[in-house]
Amino acid sequence: MENKTLENKSIGKKANNKTKKRVILTVSALVVIIGLIVEIPTIRFMLTHIDTDDAFVEGSSAIVPVAPQVKGQVLKVFVRDNQYVKTGDPLFTIDPSDYTENTYRADARYQAGKNELKQISLSISIQKQMFMKAGYELKADTAMNTLNEENAARYASLWKNNAVSKLSYDEMKTRYEISSAKVKADQATVRQIETSIENLKEELKTKTFATKALEAGYSLARINLQRTTVYAPCNGYVTKKNVNAGVYVMPGIPYLSIVNLDHVWIAANFKETDIHKIKIGSPVIIKVDAYPGKIFRGHVASFQSGSGSAFSLLPPENATGNFIKVVQRVPVKIVLDKASYTDTPLYPGLSVYPYVLIAHASDKSYEDNQ
Repeated sequence: MENKTLENKSIGKKANNKTKKRVILTVSALVVIIGLIVEIPTIRFMLTHIDTDDAFVEGSSAIVPVAPQVKGQVLKVFVRDNQYVKTGDPLFTIDPSDYTENTYRADARYQAGKNELKQISLSISIQKQMFMKAGYELKADTAMNTLNEENAARYASLWKNNAVSKLSYDEMKTRYEISSAKVKADQATVRQIETSIENLKEELKTKTFATKALEAGYSLARINLQRTTVYAPCNGYVTKKNVNAGVYVMPGIPYLSIVNLDHVWIAANFKETDIHKIKIGSPVIIKVDAYPGKIFRGHVASFQSGSGSAFSLLPPENATGNFIKVVQRVPVKIVLDKASYTDTPLYPGLSVYPYVLIAHASDKSYEDNQ
């Protein structure tokens, strides 16, 4: 009787253990199935996208160094570190005293040059009037000289025939000689005035060039005076400010930078074994370490024509020594689809994780949409 009881208990325990195992297997199977169902989108996403952690926000064109174009002592600084400025906002001013004085002097020289041009032009006008008057006098004297010449010839014939006295002939001959000399004097005057006009014209050309140079000097002086106030070349944030009132600045040396966050992009270094899966125009999902849970979107814009090592300061010499193959990385430029993100700005240098949609050769619909 006791043996039967023990046997029944043993059978009951085995049944309970089998039931527990079935429940555990069933629950485990359900958990696995639910997990697979939940993770299907993630698995599908990983199978259709390629990513890299070697990526960052590139801002080489977003960082604009600001350097003065003239030298001098800074009088006032209008901005502070990390301040947002708009295009054309004043950043700092340089003492304009010397440049104001240079502008006045250049203006005075330019005005004097213009007055000289006016005087030369007036002289040319007067000389032209004198030339016209001398021409009329030459014409009148030439006509009179012609008449005197004819009269002298007639009187010479009459004197030979004793029709007129020697005195009358001499008077007419002298009158001809005087008119002839006057014609020659008029011709000399005309030539002199012509030479004077030509000389004045040459002087006018020379002075015109000189006046243009003075005008250019005056314009440059005004430009330099305007350059004593340095303005923001673009919208952005002031960074690396190294200028204060009283500092003597030199042209061409940046004293602050402006970061224009509208001109950033993503520089992603993908493995060379993954490059064939990426096509220009492929959509990209971007995650940024600085903004957990925030999704940025962009597209592949271009590939660098060479791996990163090819453009390094000391490129590898694979033809020497023992060769160890290293998977190279090719920089890929990813452009953001949205120009700016005001709530979550992308600062140059931030680490990102880009996920590029794989462009399969057999996926015609994907190719058609590009």
